[in-house]
Amino acid sequence: MKKTLFFFFILLSLCGYSQKESSITVKGIVTDTFEKPIPNVNISILGSSKGTKTDVNGVFYLRITEKVTALKFSHISYYNRNKRLVENIVNDTLHTLIQLTQKTNQLEAFQIIEEKIKLIYNKNFVPIYDYEFYEDKLLLLVKELNVTKLRLTWSNQQELENLIVPNNTKIISMDCFGNIHLLNKDSAYQIEINENKMRIIFRIHINTYNSFLKPCIAEVNSALVFKEERGGNNIAYYYYDQEKGYTYLKKMEDNHYNRFSSRRRIAAKKLSYPSISKMSEDSASVKIARRLINEINFLDFALKHSNDSPLFSIKNSVYIFDHSSFVCWIYDENLDFQKSIPINYHKKIKWDKKRWKKELILDKEQGEVYAQFEKGGLCYLKKIDLSTGETVESYKLEKHTYPINIKIKDNTVYYLYKDHFNNGDMSLFRQSLY
Repeated sequence: MKKTLFFFFILLSLCGYSQKESSITVKGIVTDTFEKPIPNVNISILGSSKGTKTDVNGVFYLRITEKVTALKFSHISYYNRNKRLVENIVNDTLHTLIQLTQKTNQLEAFQIIEEKIKLIYNKNFVPIYDYEFYEDKLLLLVKELNVTKLRLTWSNQQELENLIVPNNTKIISMDCFGNIHLLNKDSAYQIEINENKMRIIFRIHINTYNSFLKPCIAEVNSALVFKEERGGNNIAYYYYDQEKGYTYLKKMEDNHYNRFSSRRRIAAKKLSYPSISKMSEDSASVKIARRLINEINFLDFALKHSNDSPLFSIKNSVYIFDHSSFVCWIYDENLDFQKSIPINYHKKIKWDKKRWKKELILDKEQGEVYAQFEKGGLCYLKKIDLSTGETVESYKLEKHTYPINIKIKDNTVYYLYKDHFNNGDMSLFRQSLY
């Protein structure tokens, strides 16, 4: 594990980690879009626990090594921003100015008066491959005139910027540091967005991304949380910080998966016996072979549809939804265990026959988690009470069947739908949760 993380931090050095002894001082001022200073902004070297905060005048000082090229700025009331350090150095001090954009308060904006379901983006013969939120804007990965583009837009379809990207790119991914990546079968491209201008800043092989960046799923109080695949459906979460080093948070074994996997191996071995595999005319052998094939098909289905155990960082706590054990494990901001609560929404069989889609969706801005269900092609979202584990409210996506790529932001659901009124291409819709 340590060897893996060693190469992981070597990889991140491409993004601006330092390898030199000499250092300089960064002096900066953080303001909002009205040039008003913002106090208590967290500033850190991207992906590092080293950092500081702004004072009441929005001023900060941070000692960094000369090879550090980017800092991360975060505040609960503002959108995160990564800033590349390109200013000139004078007397071993680098001066910089940073503006943060304030998060929109949905209730104060009285958006409840809008129509409940709204078409956000569609253009004739322009399919949407993927989308992601960026501050109060949207990133769309589209194909237009046989050219793949990353498009930065407002929700009214107004285009702010377009970036031509490799044609086989179809996925937008955000890492645990808030960096945007574009993925295809061969490569991962990190995108820099600065003042609504976009550019590709580096490329790595997709295997490197999957091995080192993808497992890092959260940054909690300057600690990096990783997901470790332990074979089958067994996983573990562990974290790294400078004080504690590498520490396991939770190890989970899916006993049902392990039992089904063992049964499948035994059935496959029996099916390979010469007296059965040759499918002789003996009726008993034929019946045994058919029974084993049916059992293998059933077990393959069960293994394919086994439950995951996702981790979410919500406000000042970490939640691990251990579906195989029917428990949600809760940790504080220091990643110390606090309590567990029972969960059973994923196993309930109700009269309305809604099917658990084996997916949880996080509304990061509101700190809410929703379980996704399906009935007759319609999507149902059930909010989970994070203090009891029970589902407390249910919402239906009312207009479209079989929506995909469902995301929730500020009590609003976004999703892609194969729109027959748009030449069968994907269109982006949203629906308010009220």
